[in-house]
Amino acid sequence: MVAEVLKIETPKEDSHISSLLLKTYMVHPLCERLKRAEAKSALELGCRFPLSFFPLFHRFDFTEFHGVDQDTKEQAMSKFLAQNKRLQAADPQNFYEIYRSVFKKFGADSQPLLQDQQAFEALFEPNLNWETDVFDYMKALPADKKFDFISMINLLHLLPNVDKMWELINLALDHLAPDGVLYFRVFKSKNYNIREFLDQVQERLDKGSLLFYQPKEGLQYFKLLYY
Repeated sequence: MVAEVLKIETPKEDSHISSLLLKTYMVHPLCERLKRAEAKSALELGCRFPLSFFPLFHRFDFTEFHGVDQDTKEQAMSKFLAQNKRLQAADPQNFYEIYRSVFKKFGADSQPLLQDQQAFEALFEPNLNWETDVFDYMKALPADKKFDFISMINLLHLLPNVDKMWELINLALDHLAPDGVLYFRVFKSKNYNIREFLDQVQERLDKGSLLFYQPKEGLQYFKLLYY
């Protein structure tokens, strides 16, 4: 079903999530579910940099993170900073400094949770899969591997057609924990009809709740939270 928009203000401690990732009314259901997860795990597909995981980790202290991107680490850092010019990293080639720059720019609680670079790298580095195809990665996961949060921020609309988009969504759903949350953002593309795809989403993802955001100026992109 399509969930009603929740008239709940984002708590101050979650303000950076709203600033960086989600609309205000999306933050509450996401946070409530993550609070209930005992050992929080996250997967970001097409991560480039785990932009959704950074603010969520700061709030919830995840125990496990997996990220997948087809670029090399160096390419990912360069592209990320080129597309986010408002972030000022002390060292643009340092993954940890980019993490810190996110919290210098957004939110009331702008101090990174991971103060130590060694601790940061111990969490992020082991399971960041660079130069990796997302389909190959998902198909190789053990059937019982589940994640509390799966994010595909700017990935689906880059796929060649809507069938591949649904193939990846279904693979993600196979590995979503029972009380988990799926988040994705898609932009208008010549590869598919975005309005027809939005209609399909509402028809096919009917076993849970959906929260949408789309700009008033026209359907150039939309964000979706499924739980």
